[in-house]
Amino acid sequence: MRQRLSIIIFSSLYDRIHYALMMASAAAATAKPVTIFFTMDALKTLKKPTSEGIPGWSTLDKNEQDKTPITKDLEYNGKGIAKIDELLEACSDFGVKFYICETGMKALGLKRTCLRSDLKIDEFGLVSFLKESEDDNGQIVFV
Repeated sequence: MRQRLSIIIFSSLYDRIHYALMMASAAAATAKPVTIFFTMDALKTLKKPTSEGIPGWSTLDKNEQDKTPITKDLEYNGKGIAKIDELLEACSDFGVKFYICETGMKALGLKRTCLRSDLKIDEFGLVSFLKESEDDNGQIVFV
């Protein structure tokens, strides 16, 4: 078995989350087992779209250049770089495990019904995540 990559996404900045998803999808594409643990404001990445079709992740914070997540996503798309939704779909297709932090959900007052239904998302505590991260001689990356 290949070494597991476990990514804790804590940041609420679009660019950091985008890169974490790029890292996860690239690792999974090479048959590396990957787990992503979303916590605190990074949980907004997994919010379902509004009834008007506005992505839930659009509520993430502006990036360091003061660009909104939607603006940055469109810029990346224009340069042939995968957008957030494409990266989430790729991660899902490659078998990346998506976990949400129980404590983070409580802290933000989010309910499971607020999250996307097109991704398999499991609720996990930090202790359980850390235990699973030890499997396959894993490594943890914090974003």
